Amino acid sequence: MKIAYCLTGLIDNITPTIHGLEEIQLSQDMDFFCHTWDDPKNPGTDIVNQFPFKRTRTSTYKEFEDHILSQPNAEELYIRSNSQKNIKHFFRTHMAQFYSTIKCIERALEYGDYDIIIKARSNLRYEKSLCNNLKSNLAQNIQPIVNREPGAWYHFQIPDSDDRPGTKWEHWPSCIDGVQTVFAPSFTFPIWKNNAPFIDTMFAMEKAFAKKHILEPDFLENIINTFMYFADNIDTLAMEADKVWFKYLMDNNIAIFGFPVEMWMKRERKIII
Repeated sequence: MKIAYCLTGLIDNITPTIHGLEEIQLSQDMDFFCHTWDDPKNPGTDIVNQFPFKRTRTSTYKEFEDHILSQPNAEELYIRSNSQKNIKHFFRTHMAQFYSTIKCIERALEYGDYDIIIKARSNLRYEKSLCNNLKSNLAQNIQPIVNREPGAWYHFQIPDSDDRPGTKWEHWPSCIDGVQTVFAPSFTFPIWKNNAPFIDTMFAMEKAFAKKHILEPDFLENIINTFMYFADNIDTLAMEADKVWFKYLMDNNIAIFGFPVEMWMKRERKIII
């Protein structure tokens, strides 16, 4: 399998980030890409010179703010959120990572044709035994899903296998026609039935999902509309990116499978910009 690893967002600490990249690099021949922020408060901007990424990109927050505020419903979301932050700080807090994800995956797919794209934050470390077996696990467990082999999609052949309203999985194999996949580490499938959280720290996706969703021109507009649900139904404190990612996946009928790695974040401090 051809794998792209996309490191996105602020780099909290270069050293543990590079150590984590090296750990996962040993297990699988993959290409690495990076998008980060050109900002004096970002302590890790020099990572683009310290690790052999295939391609990198940095953006200013002004570039991001100009783009996000041009999106339909952006100002409406800010009004409905009743946030105490100013509008630019509000969007930097809640939506900068989505923009960073887009820019990094753009770089990856401009460079090569990948079966799986991993989206990850900085400071991640990996459980070594799973990491050592990642290449064989991808071939055994992930490739059949990408290939739409019936046995790998057995769960979706079971009537009423999904509790999302309007989801139809009764007819095999037509039930998965046009369905894209995302892969979440260390989860028991299906995560929505077990009320397990979707953690956006790291997840993987097949190329079809990246192209149909993340690289579509209306992706940020759709994410803003997903945020709108939390603004209208809960509150701004609940506007966590992992919840927004998960609701977006559920609303768009994305299939979620497990990904054969276990990781954790070694964070010394949280950077607020």
